[in-house]
Amino acid sequence: MTTDHQIFEHLLMKAIDQQLNAEERQRFEAHLVTCRTCQEEYQDFKAIKDRTDTLSQRIMQDAAGIPPRERPGARRLVTLATLSIVAGLLFLIAFAGYHLALDPQTPLLVKSAAALVTAGGLALASHAFYQRARAHRTDPYQEIDQ
Repeated sequence: MTTDHQIFEHLLMKAIDQQLNAEERQRFEAHLVTCRTCQEEYQDFKAIKDRTDTLSQRIMQDAAGIPPRERPGARRLVTLATLSIVAGLLFLIAFAGYHLALDPQTPLLVKSAAALVTAGGLALASHAFYQRARAHRTDPYQEIDQ
């Protein structure tokens, strides 16, 4: 024979998670009216569930604001790839500039424009690398790791 307390134990977690159907809810609430021990147990579990739900929401909100941490080798790989691309581009620009400068058929205006574009591109690229190098020296996780 099943007692009210055994039924309550079965229904308790379903009640906490709000998974009771109408018949189970009616039986559960009727038992709570008559049993002080079960009322206290229900309130304790409900309080724990409310706290963990609140904490879970707070953790998820905090996690949304923190950027994912890079793997240790990822930064090195990106740096090497970027340097390879930049070195290749510089080589191509130098090669094209050399041939452009030596070609007697190229008008002086075109040579001057190419030189200005190259100088501006190099200035922007050097500024970008400078900013990246400055950002690389700071660790956004320094507070967390200490």
